[in-house]
Amino acid sequence: MSIEALVDREVEAVRASVAATIYPPDPVLGAVSRASSMAQAFVRRHGMLAATVLGHTIDHLSAGRLEVLHEFTVPLTRVAADLVSANARERLATIDLPPEATWTGTYRLDLVVISEELGIAWIVEVKRANAATKGHRLKGMLRQLDIARLSALPILRGSYRISRVESL
Repeated sequence: MSIEALVDREVEAVRASVAATIYPPDPVLGAVSRASSMAQAFVRRHGMLAATVLGHTIDHLSAGRLEVLHEFTVPLTRVAADLVSANARERLATIDLPPEATWTGTYRLDLVVISEELGIAWIVEVKRANAATKGHRLKGMLRQLDIARLSALPILRGSYRISRVESL
């Protein structure tokens, strides 16, 4: 399937999902209530669309050299959270955690791109809608991503020949 056909298919799936949703009427907006709700829903779902298309594009262009996992859920562990709190981001790249049974939660990654040839997995997160990317919100998002990255290494290593996980 061509990239153009893939994008068309994914956009149509999002459009159909938005159109099929029942939106409660807004008395203030009146006649434009449904159109406004549909526009907001499409904006919220564009991040999912972007991640899906990006993943399929990487998979298509890599000709089998990379494996792409969509919406991969990893456990967040207490040890990873403590390490992220106590270390600079640059130092975290050198930390290798063993699997841990104690979870503090989970994190759904948009994409995980794996190259066993290079021994690397990249976790890819796509910014959603109008989520803030400044100040304390950005710091919190990066912290969660770092915890997920540290927690993902032992899990991915169990199924793939990788030695490190990086985030994009």
